[in-house]
Amino acid sequence: MRLIVPVLALVFSATALGGCGSDKVEQTIEDPETGKKVNISTGLSGGGISLPDNLPSFAALYPGAKVSTVVSKPGETSAGLIALTVKAQPQAVIDHYRKQGEAAGMKVVTEMATGDARMMAMGKGDNSSPAMQITTSPSGEDDGSIQVTVTYSGTTP
Repeated sequence: MRLIVPVLALVFSATALGGCGSDKVEQTIEDPETGKKVNISTGLSGGGISLPDNLPSFAALYPGAKVSTVVSKPGETSAGLIALTVKAQPQAVIDHYRKQGEAAGMKVVTEMATGDARMMAMGKGDNSSPAMQITTSPSGEDDGSIQVTVTYSGTTP
């Protein structure tokens, strides 16, 4: 989990380079302390990038969402992070993922709302079971869109 902060810093730095050529940046980074590697794919043009191959059905995208970033660990088949933008109300997005998580047998572990941001974590209770965390925040654009991050682990039973 400690690796997520540097990964996200790199993702947001790469996003700032949007006008520099390709619409997509792919990179593998390594944590110098642990040697663990993480793959990052970022869509720079806002046009979206492909969904990860290991995205479980309980973490299916909110309708109309565009994927902007995918983070996965090389060789990991059941965990990852996707960032997306969507024109929707934050609570509607949270409710979408709550319904999908409940259908997969998960229960809400934590839920929080502060200002315009929302967060919800769901799981089955043990470390090997499916789990996910959803966060929403304003996109900074004046078009009614929000930023959503979906972190998931485990597969659907």
